[in-house]
Amino acid sequence: MKLRGIIALTLLAALMLTALAACGGEAGKGSGSGAGEGAGAVAEADTTAETTAAETTDPYADDGLPDTDWQGADYTIILRELTKYEFVAEEENGEVLNDAIFERNRRAEERFNIKIGLVTKGGWASATSEMLSTFRASILAGESTYDLGLGYQAFVVEDAMAGLFHNAYEVPYLDLSKPWWCQQAVEILTLDNCCYMLTGDISHTVWRGMYVLFFNKKLAEDHKIGSLYDKVSAGDWLFDDFVSISKSVSADLNGDGEYTDADLYGWLTCLANHIRQFMVSLDTPITTPDKDGYPVLTFNNPKSVDVLERVNALYWDQSTYISKELQEPAADAISPVFTGDRALFMSAFLGNAELLRDMDTDFGIIPYPKYDEAQADYYTGTHNSVSTVLIPVTVADVERAGMITEALCFDGYKTIVPAYYEVVLKTKFARDEESEAMLDIIRGGLSFNFGWVHSIPMSSVGAFYSDLVAKNSTDFASYYASYEPKLLTALERITAKYKEVSGK
Repeated sequence: MKLRGIIALTLLAALMLTALAACGGEAGKGSGSGAGEGAGAVAEADTTAETTAAETTDPYADDGLPDTDWQGADYTIILRELTKYEFVAEEENGEVLNDAIFERNRRAEERFNIKIGLVTKGGWASATSEMLSTFRASILAGESTYDLGLGYQAFVVEDAMAGLFHNAYEVPYLDLSKPWWCQQAVEILTLDNCCYMLTGDISHTVWRGMYVLFFNKKLAEDHKIGSLYDKVSAGDWLFDDFVSISKSVSADLNGDGEYTDADLYGWLTCLANHIRQFMVSLDTPITTPDKDGYPVLTFNNPKSVDVLERVNALYWDQSTYISKELQEPAADAISPVFTGDRALFMSAFLGNAELLRDMDTDFGIIPYPKYDEAQADYYTGTHNSVSTVLIPVTVADVERAGMITEALCFDGYKTIVPAYYEVVLKTKFARDEESEAMLDIIRGGLSFNFGWVHSIPMSSVGAFYSDLVAKNSTDFASYYASYEPKLLTALERITAKYKEVSGK
């Protein structure tokens, strides 16, 4: 590992440790009878040391699991061919992330005396993909072939509603209160103390797929934008700032009266995925939980209309460059408009940072902006292809499956996520502490919504913004009204199915 990589990882570990540190109580000072000044100083030093140790002790130093011998049992995972990088590492090769995955798998096999088997199947954005079809058929046939499935979140919800997966709360050794499980996802997907789909650090598609804004440091300096890092850290990075800065930078460089590839843009984006992120970052949730925790449609409101109008106006402004290269989450090429220093901001996934290693100009990363100053936090969405943890109801030994899954997720939290951060931090934007702080803010704001996760069976409601922007339309009210009966029926069906599966 190169020295810079080691330093970056060390800094990250320190940041994570600080964030997770337990708070120690106030220490009493030594004042024993007859103790001299020197003894008192030693006692005070000892107390200070104890307090410091208490304040920096990692409360999650281990997973709390027993070292159980499973006598060579198989632990078989079925996952998508396109995301096999989350588990497939045949040998150490010097690549930070590959080696971390290899070591995690090896540790689990040696600690629990198991053999991890990986079955990869094709398919991507479809409920009938080879991976999901194979997994589903195995469960319906009553077979105990798989211990764990890692499926495309948006397309596994029907199977969850059909009762094909265990309630995670009832799986031995799974502790959904731990930070290696995405807590906000657990919260919104829990109905009547039942949760059938999990997201956590056992996979890193959740981090690769986070929506972020890259910015060109040279253009920011040339146009005297000021420190975007400082603005974000102060909580002052707002959508109005994003709009005004984007418009102030754009220019018709060749003076031909038209904006083409030869000109300068404030914002580079695509239509579909990155327009939908504003639903998350500007806080217009599709559903909100009622007093019993069940989702209620709340998307149709004045704020949603305002967000659509403002996003649509910027999208169709001449300061915005629309790239077709960023339509898919696994983009193989980043637009030359950004790498060629002709766009200040670029909407992309965090994973796209790995594709910018050869960019000559330094670039930075920040979260999407807030709606206004009243919004307390930055909210980050992740692509709905995130690998979702699914334990089939036909698993041969649910106790073993729970134990190994928990151990792998914990190990991911301790080793895979830091390793992935290091891969990202090796790119040119991450040459300063501010970049690490931005990643913490982005990751800390990771948000899920019940309506977004269940968007497919709800008339793809998660695409309403991008559908309207594509038409240059801001008539949210009419568009929503045309779908409202279907949305209400779909949500009623979804909640009824979950109640049926849970026996509530």
